[in-house]
This record gives sequence, C-alpha cells and structure tokens, in this order.
Amino acid sequence: TAEALDIRSALGKLDREEKKLIYLRYYNDITVRDIAQMLGIPKSTVQYKLKSAEKKLREQLKGNLS
Repeated sequence: TAEALDIRSALGKLDREEKKLIYLRYYNDITVRDIAQMLGIPKSTVQYKLKSAEKKLREQLKGNLS
C-alpha cells in the first residue's frame, strides 16, 4: 500500500541506530528496558533516542502527506 511505502521511505531516512531501535521496539515488540539491557546502555538513553527517531518519522510522514 501507499502507506507502507511511505513508512519504508521514512525509515530509510533514519540512521542505523535509530532504525535498529524502531525495529526492536515496534516490529519485535521488545520493551525499552530489555532493549537497554541488550545494547548495554541506560534505559533513559534508549527512551531519548526512540523519541528522537519517532519525531523524525512523524516529520517525514507529515511531509509525505502534504
């Protein structure tokens, strides 16, 4: 669908680490705490980076809808 293409395009504009976090959290349904443990970084860092990546995705998708 067009929505799926828009999402793939938006994901393609994220850096490698942002993509990894988005996939772990939303495609693999892994908790923020578990992601932090897997990557060996603080939970607050994972939360911050996820929020940043989500914001970029929203901005990309908003741009595609205009």
